[in-house]
Amino acid sequence: MKALHLPLHPWRESTQEKDVQLCPMYKVGCDAHKRYSHFAVLDQDGQLHRQARVEHQPGAIQAFLDTLPEGTPVALESVGNWYWIADEIEAAACLPPSPTPPSPRS
Repeated sequence: MKALHLPLHPWRESTQEKDVQLCPMYKVGCDAHKRYSHFAVLDQDGQLHRQARVEHQPGAIQAFLDTLPEGTPVALESVGNWYWIADEIEAAACLPPSPTPPSPRS
């Protein structure tokens, strides 16, 4: 496994850091809505392993992600004030989304 050195909150200025091991077993996508989020968990072959609708209740997203191996990457769409979802991703020891936006197409 590859070790990644990530800040706890890459989208905020922070001096706290931790080491996270990338887990290539699964990849997770999160589609955030106002009151709930849809999660899709894909295996190494890109096959749907599990999907779930998780209500936006304190700790619910973390509880769902706690069932996955530490270091599982989670893709989160860029939406308004959903920073707290990224906080729950980190609390579950999964890898949060990258703070770098994709480059525009030429």
